[in-house]
Amino acid sequence: DGDQVRGQLSNMAVRFEVAEMEEMTIWEQYTITLNRDPRKGFGIAISGGRDRPSSSDGDTSIVISDVVPGGPAVGRLQTRDKIAMVNGLSMENVSSSFAISTLKTCGKLANITVKRPRYLQVAKVEEYCTQHH
Repeated sequence: DGDQVRGQLSNMAVRFEVAEMEEMTIWEQYTITLNRDPRKGFGIAISGGRDRPSSSDGDTSIVISDVVPGGPAVGRLQTRDKIAMVNGLSMENVSSSFAISTLKTCGKLANITVKRPRYLQVAKVEEYCTQHH
């Protein structure tokens, strides 16, 4: 009698779901206007560029590497923000020297558009269907 029950079970498809968390990155875009400080400039340090790609992933974006304490960018820009535009000029795939000279020649105001990563935890649901024979 036990053999008969086992035979019925082995013909059923067993379905189960596994949920795990995965990180998803959303890039939010912000445009801010900075007033140049006579002593601190715009109060940011930048790194990256086509000639100096990120050592971790080869990304060529111009990235804010430092925000000067007490400078005009405090509370408005963050380290790791990627600079997309300065005063309407694209900063995509440019050299670090181009980005630096663009910021230096801005005059008193800089309109800076940045892309900022926001990390979200989302449930990743995988469905496994196992067929027993």
